[in-house]
Amino acid sequence: MTSTSFDTVCGRRILITGEVGSGKTTLMRKLLNEALEGGKEEITLIDMAPERISTENGSIGGRLLENPVTRVRQLTPSELKAPRLTAKTPEELITIADSNRAKIEKVLETFIKAPTKVLFINDASMYLQRGELDTLLAAISKAETVVVNAYLGERLKNDLGTGLSKREREQVLSLGEKMDDVVRL
Repeated sequence: MTSTSFDTVCGRRILITGEVGSGKTTLMRKLLNEALEGGKEEITLIDMAPERISTENGSIGGRLLENPVTRVRQLTPSELKAPRLTAKTPEELITIADSNRAKIEKVLETFIKAPTKVLFINDASMYLQRGELDTLLAAISKAETVVVNAYLGERLKNDLGTGLSKREREQVLSLGEKMDDVVRL
């Protein structure tokens, strides 16, 4: 995919991957704005990103939209946490990731029961750390146009020996195989 605009992704299933700070969220926000400017209706945003966290190397995470947009149905689980950045023990990391999974699954079920034509999913890797790819794919299958972003990098690989980072990476790569195109940033 040489140029990424909403016109080029319309009717397709696109995955945007990259390292922290590579521009995944920025590109997704651009595509969402183009969809809105183009008059697209029936848009849902499932935002799986945790609140923005400041680190010594900059900030990580953050919601796609800071303020509600009337033409976008936003499904956002509350109180998601970044396991690798907040946990102090392996057990705590798994507990946080499992809590995130449960909250995100409720949102995915809401979408599956009442889908829209256009679906944006911000930070799917948060779900894929402990969630099932089939559940995510069930939601994706309900929309005509799907734009998903997911972390795929090395900066956040320290998972306190839990295997969470390896599982997340494998799940994101498997998701990419099911999509029409993958944009790597």
